[in-house]
Amino acid sequence: MSRIESGLLKLNLQYCDIADLVGLVVKDMKGELSGRRLNISIDENLSLIKADISLIRQVLVNILRNAMMYTPAGTGIEIAATNDPANMVSLSVRDHGPGVPDENLEHLFEKFYRVPGSRSGGTGLGLAIVRAFVEAHKGFIRASNEQDGGLKITMIFKAEQ
Repeated sequence: MSRIESGLLKLNLQYCDIADLVGLVVKDMKGELSGRRLNISIDENLSLIKADISLIRQVLVNILRNAMMYTPAGTGIEIAATNDPANMVSLSVRDHGPGVPDENLEHLFEKFYRVPGSRSGGTGLGLAIVRAFVEAHKGFIRASNEQDGGLKITMIFKAEQ
């Protein structure tokens, strides 16, 4: 966090295929994800993004670990990537847990923030780091509760031609 906040974080930007990245992360987390129903949906002609692949990989790992930590074992997790209008790529992770009280959504990405009453464990830095990495790529991130349950975290990145 110190390197991020001080502006000393240097990005090693490369063309990144989100489909390949998702596949790599899922393969690396195979043991952790066992017992979860995983649904991956990626647009066939998904645009590339320019990214520091190791940082975006860490973003996805942190979000998936949060989804597993705060949802009951055996529940599903969905990963989706789509081309959005205005030359953007959307990458989202959705769980099927209880979601987050609406009044806490805006605080999820703050340093050391923990939803009141949530399980103990962790430092409260995982989603703050996620936001910092996404914003370092000039991307956007948001969290929303889904109508039929669960939390969805969506990241938006500029597509490359």
